[in-house]
Amino acid sequence: MENVLFLGQFNEINWNDILEDLENKKGISINPDFSKWNLNTPGYLQIYKIWKDAKFNSNAIEWINYYPEDHYPTSVVDSIARFLNVIPLRSWISQINPGYFAPWHWDVDDNETEYLKLGTPIRYSCFIESPSHGHIFIIGNDYLYNQDQGNLYQWIDYKEWHSGINAGMVPKYMFHLIGIKRS
Repeated sequence: MENVLFLGQFNEINWNDILEDLENKKGISINPDFSKWNLNTPGYLQIYKIWKDAKFNSNAIEWINYYPEDHYPTSVVDSIARFLNVIPLRSWISQINPGYFAPWHWDVDDNETEYLKLGTPIRYSCFIESPSHGHIFIIGNDYLYNQDQGNLYQWIDYKEWHSGINAGMVPKYMFHLIGIKRS
């Protein structure tokens, strides 16, 4: 793989308990509705234009984000950050329901300028559910599917283009963390 490094399994968290708890919570829907985007942050309109020019079905573009404190315990972030020896800057759990996808994009972040003052951010992603057919995560030229629960990856470039697709029958979940290495 050229865009991610496999770091091994991270199962210090009971991911099934986290997923069960998320079933009862309403996350934040991310879709092409501009009223939900901070259009003052560079990048959002550029990504939307790419999607529009490619003629993506905007009705099928949606993912749901869950955030620490609001949706799951900060102890999850703390545990992974300790394991990775990073200072966490941002984390979230993404969900894509069957038939939906997050088209090709990079993650635009309102706080990126502040992160860069601390050093070069590093991004990590962890598969937090059991393997399921039709759950696909693409980062750069790497396609990740049928991943074991707890598989943890480090991105080579935290701003790499990526996409998530759920052509399966159950929701697709991943944990993401952006951090700075501790010295």
